[in-house]
Amino acid sequence: MSAPRPTSVPETATFADDDQLWQMGERDAEARKIGVWTYWRPDGSKECEETWGDGRTRLTYRRFHPDGSVAQSGAKDLVRDLWVGRPRWTRIEGDSPEHSHWPVRGTPAARAYEMTIDDDGWVVDERLFDAAGARITQGGAPFPPIPEDLPDNAFLANGDRSWVSQSRSLDNARRRGAYAVWDRNGVLQERHQYDEAGDEKPLRREQYKNGALWSLVEQRGAERVQSFFRRREGGEPVLRSSTIYRDGDQDREETLYDEDGVRRYSVRMERVSAGHVRRYDDGQLVFEAIWDGDAPEVPPQKVAYYGEDGALLVDYRSLGEGKGELRLHLGDTPRILPIDDEADRNEYGHWGRFLPGFAHYEADRTKRDWQVVTERFLAALEEHRFAEFLAAQPVPDALAPILGRVDWTSIRAAGDDPAIDKLLVTLLGDDAAAAERAHALLWGRIEQQDCVFAATYAVAETLARVLPVVTGQAPRRRAVKDLADIVCLPALAHEDERRFADVVAAARAVLPELADFVRTADDADGRAVMHLLAQLGEPAALRARLGDAGASLETRAYAACALVACRGLTAEQRADTVQHLRRVFDGEPDPGLKVVLGLLVRLSGNDDAPRDPAVDALLVHYILHPAEQDRLFPAWRPVIGFLGDDIPSMLMRAIPHEVRLEHIDAMLDRLPTRGLLDQATDLDILFATLFPAGAGQELSPLHRKALRIAADLVDEHPGFVNHGEIFRRHALPWDSFRLRELARAGIA
Repeated sequence: MSAPRPTSVPETATFADDDQLWQMGERDAEARKIGVWTYWRPDGSKECEETWGDGRTRLTYRRFHPDGSVAQSGAKDLVRDLWVGRPRWTRIEGDSPEHSHWPVRGTPAARAYEMTIDDDGWVVDERLFDAAGARITQGGAPFPPIPEDLPDNAFLANGDRSWVSQSRSLDNARRRGAYAVWDRNGVLQERHQYDEAGDEKPLRREQYKNGALWSLVEQRGAERVQSFFRRREGGEPVLRSSTIYRDGDQDREETLYDEDGVRRYSVRMERVSAGHVRRYDDGQLVFEAIWDGDAPEVPPQKVAYYGEDGALLVDYRSLGEGKGELRLHLGDTPRILPIDDEADRNEYGHWGRFLPGFAHYEADRTKRDWQVVTERFLAALEEHRFAEFLAAQPVPDALAPILGRVDWTSIRAAGDDPAIDKLLVTLLGDDAAAAERAHALLWGRIEQQDCVFAATYAVAETLARVLPVVTGQAPRRRAVKDLADIVCLPALAHEDERRFADVVAAARAVLPELADFVRTADDADGRAVMHLLAQLGEPAALRARLGDAGASLETRAYAACALVACRGLTAEQRADTVQHLRRVFDGEPDPGLKVVLGLLVRLSGNDDAPRDPAVDALLVHYILHPAEQDRLFPAWRPVIGFLGDDIPSMLMRAIPHEVRLEHIDAMLDRLPTRGLLDQATDLDILFATLFPAGAGQELSPLHRKALRIAADLVDEHPGFVNHGEIFRRHALPWDSFRLRELARAGIA
């Protein structure tokens, strides 16, 4: 049943139930629409007007908002079934059913959108306009001039951060011809080349860094080639590496080039089938393995590494029950490495462990694959022999009761082997070489990537408890040093506070031994124990070492830092520590230690402490005379862990805000010459000084200079996350174009 006919709808119009519209127009003998067709909504407002002509050649149309204004217009080539010309969409204030067809999202200020479609039906230009008819960006800003050398159809995309030029399909699923992306300054970032017939994937994809070619991916028939480039001294890009992918990604061959783009060598990994792999070094077969990953209990059919002359270097013999022997053929008698993980190697395809990781090759390598295989085999064999040595180690009677306090077989640690108690026995033994190996293996079990375990606490407590019964000088030194290093792990105090309290109690029980060690050990081990005393909140031995004229400069500097780092001191004790450092500062003749003391006084005092002209003058002197900073290195080097390795930034951070502001111009001038991480530190200080949080201000020439320099750094190192964190922290744009615009506008 049709809807009631509104007065605006002609009597000849009919109601289409499917579309819920009134419509009027003619059809030819083949039922094609011809001439003019008009459509009205049920309320009588005109929705659309189509001009079909002969119904075979061309269609033009206009859609309307309920107020009668044009909502959309366009044209279609009926012969080729392609939209062509310049379709246009508009929005009005208030609601309109036509807004459901609006093609743009996220630009509230836009009132019109138009695209240009070429004769082949591809979108080659897109434009947005505001209510006044002025062109705007997707972000709603006035459309800026297109940078020189960019095509006329370039538009801003990606949050107005980059320029894009493209020829795309109406559904945005395919592109054809050239596609390019530039940054806001018009520096090329990407360039793709698509098939002229259009496709979802490009035939060629280029990526640029700072305007220079960095990466290139090409489809060459059945092969895909990915190349990376580096910049030569003169600026032009040369090949760094090139990888050919065949048979999907099953066959990869990478060629590496030196700094001049000259070929060095190639490596290849060929996956013949799921359980058949070959590796090549510069065209020579160096490894082949054949196994059945679906039947890991079945011995591999073949495992073989080959040497320089193609002769067999390493092979494998299965002994049954998941065990076997890897055999290195050097000399008359093969060297045998027993293994008991045959099934795991089959299941996960880990028969090539002696080879370098395929992604880890460098152009300047000094060893061929067979040399690496030989070294790794011998290292694994030595590890096996050392494991046998550890297992045979007896536990001395003096250590047995202390080691027996812990169930070392079940305690949580990193990995399962070697046994921690046997490592401790070896560490505290008289064999220095074995102790060194045990030390490395022990740390591999108690600390990984800043994580600690129950075993970490147990080892620390055990080392403190065995200290009174270990008599040898070298074993005692190892025990003290490892105890100090473990207690000072950043995560130890927080991961398990109860266990940490037990460790601290055990360490305090041997406090006299620790203090005596600090008084006599003038080396890195002694400084490590100073750190331990700081963790225990014991400043007495540290003060004594700072004042010891016979101690080395490194030890005295470390003692000063350890004093400041002492845990658990009262506010009164901390104030007394700062005053003590200030008194030592006055009488210290060494310039490096004097600067360290001055820094500690400034950084440890209250934020509202009065200016200290003598300290400030010394720090500013070295800021203004960077060539003299070499004099500071001997005292600074041992305290890098406390103060960091960036002397200029630490000096700037330590002086008061108003003093820093007086000299920040010098910091700006040296900023471009600094390393990336140093720049991040400098930017943090710079922004905190010039752009206090939440401050809206007129920008001085110094502020503008800072913004322009920061913009240059963003251009030089685009995407460097450490920089980005600093910009965001201070509510400044991490975008060179916006930084320069901010400097030009003069308002923060």
